Amino acid sequence: MTGVAVEVTGLRELIKNLDGSSEVIKTESGRFLTKAKALYQGVIQKGPWKVGGLGGGAPVDTSYLRATHNYKVGNWLLRIKPTAPYSKAVHDGTKVMKARPWLDYAVDTKKAKVEKLEIEIIENITKQLAK
Repeated sequence: MTGVAVEVTGLRELIKNLDGSSEVIKTESGRFLTKAKALYQGVIQKGPWKVGGLGGGAPVDTSYLRATHNYKVGNWLLRIKPTAPYSKAVHDGTKVMKARPWLDYAVDTKKAKVEKLEIEIIENITKQLAK
């Protein structure tokens, strides 16, 4: 099924190695994933994909597709998954319908901002652990 997953990797091992700091890392990781979710959600919910065009959020005809995305943040993972029964066909395309990969577009569009957030989380964790 079509979906987007953002996972913070390597932190479980880091947590094991940093005695007493797991709450700092868990809190900052949660903040990172929540901010990343908001960035992706903004693209998905605004600026619908235009038929015959390139780029945009979830295609809108009846607004059902745009309204049926499941967002889950937890356990070092952000999962965004459209739940409309036809979402895979719209996202990936079919023999008779061109693909409108709005999830890929959201990830590509917000890549630089998410990378900035990654740097911020590392800086915040470092500052808090240095205290």
